[in-house]
Amino acid sequence: MLQQKIKKVCDKQFYGLQQCQKLKIYQKLYDIGNFSKKVYVAQTLKFALKNILLPNKNFEKNGSCFFSYSTKTLYNNHSLLEYAEKYDIISFDIFDTILFRKVDKPSDIFTLVASTCKVNNFKDLRITAEQESRKIKFTNEKTYEVTLDDIYNCNEILLKNKDLLIQLELNTEKENIYENNIVKDLILSLKKSGKTLICTSDMYLSSRQIKSFFSPDLLRCFDKFYVSSEQKYSKSNGKLFDVLENEYPNKKILHLGDNFYSDVLMNKNFKNIDSIQFFRNCNS
Repeated sequence: MLQQKIKKVCDKQFYGLQQCQKLKIYQKLYDIGNFSKKVYVAQTLKFALKNILLPNKNFEKNGSCFFSYSTKTLYNNHSLLEYAEKYDIISFDIFDTILFRKVDKPSDIFTLVASTCKVNNFKDLRITAEQESRKIKFTNEKTYEVTLDDIYNCNEILLKNKDLLIQLELNTEKENIYENNIVKDLILSLKKSGKTLICTSDMYLSSRQIKSFFSPDLLRCFDKFYVSSEQKYSKSNGKLFDVLENEYPNKKILHLGDNFYSDVLMNKNFKNIDSIQFFRNCNS
């Protein structure tokens, strides 16, 4: 319950603050360590908010940056390449890290699909179907991780046009996705240096579907994709990082992603996994 409250805080409460302000708050939360029952969210926030500093001059005015909470260090592509030398495996989050969407919110994709399909209230039906499919999946299999098929199978109206609508959704996603060139340059450089690269994502799409969004030169860089819909474990509960540790025993793993909770906080206590948070347009 406490972790859920902290996740809600991280995802929603600080939306709209400058990245550098959020970074200071995140650092306080990270430094606390394990969130035991003795840690109260309200007290944590009060403490963190009092310690917000002025924007860090090291943040690039136009561009992106990477931050390590363990070393309290900002990195650009060049310095991150040097930092990554000690790691055997480099893991990347996908959406909002490697790939960006042209829309503001992921659900805006459903709005675009609705404008071209003939299903009334498609967006609401699609959102509700995903919520219901996760509930059913947990009841039957004790996991909330679903596939696109699971979602469309959960609503009779969507099911009638399932194949057509799924293809339309995938096409719309592809039309509204573009690669993050800053991270892409980093990936290409890491691959050139001989690193093993993997993708680790919480997503209802399959690895095959996600791969179709990558350009050939980018896709060739990755050795394997770990997607929650296929693994039945997620980053957001830490269990997908368990999969990585088991698959790569005695290997040092560095994970890069944009989400403080799922990409940073949930792998903090893994022996062989470190994390870096990606910030997009740090001074915005």
